[in-house]
Amino acid sequence: MIGCLFVLELEHAYFTDGRFDGCTLRPDQPTQALMTRHGLALRKNQGSWGLYTSHGDDLPAFVQYLCETIGQESIRFFLEYAAADFFSMTELPLDWAGQIQLSTQSVAPASASAGNAVVLQPLLVPRTAEHIAAIGEFVVYLADLKENGGHGVRYTAAFKARQSRWMYYLINRSRIKLTDPAIRNLNQEYFDGPENVVLPNGEAALCFTSGERLFPLQQVPTNVFDLFNRSEMSFQADAQPSEQCVIKGLPTPAPGQISVRREAGESFVFSAMHVYV
Repeated sequence: MIGCLFVLELEHAYFTDGRFDGCTLRPDQPTQALMTRHGLALRKNQGSWGLYTSHGDDLPAFVQYLCETIGQESIRFFLEYAAADFFSMTELPLDWAGQIQLSTQSVAPASASAGNAVVLQPLLVPRTAEHIAAIGEFVVYLADLKENGGHGVRYTAAFKARQSRWMYYLINRSRIKLTDPAIRNLNQEYFDGPENVVLPNGEAALCFTSGERLFPLQQVPTNVFDLFNRSEMSFQADAQPSEQCVIKGLPTPAPGQISVRREAGESFVFSAMHVYV
């Protein structure tokens, strides 16, 4: 009879459905040897990872047996994902160079648990994972597994999306006359600017910035802005404001499209996007 020892569900706010499907679990060498010896298998099912055994007729007794006989207090799995992408899209310290650790000994308070799930609190720890593709590790202490019933234990962990300031560089290579350009959304929220700047290639541009406002990176953006041009007649006392939409739906940043800048002694993350007219 097949039984499930535990399931790990990973969530990430960057993804539209909230599931961190792309992250893979891979056992380290001692854990893989234990799995082979005792007939354990990892299976992925709809974005979650589960550890299964053929000793499903009495899982608590099987976990008790493991606690007493295997000579190790925990089993460990690498969390595999593209490290650069994970750093870019996840709210992490700018100087972070370690790894993520999910441990059954680092659990959110009971009041923060969702349903019957055990909510794990991601820890930032020095890098020890020898596996080059690993962004961290998931450590399951057998005593914790036993304490939670020894079968079908549901663990969850969630990551926040990185937030950044947005900067648009508007380069006008057309004959369109932009008398008073503005960037805003449907809620009439405007970007600051524009400011005349010169790009590194010597080309002139107009710079718009979100200022102190931060926007999260998203797989499918919900923060969408448009480029408008307000005509000269808008400044006539008896005329109604006139706006023309020049570009509907300006580009939004991808995970790798972030940079760090220092102002007034403080570092901040920004996403620069070039828009050509």
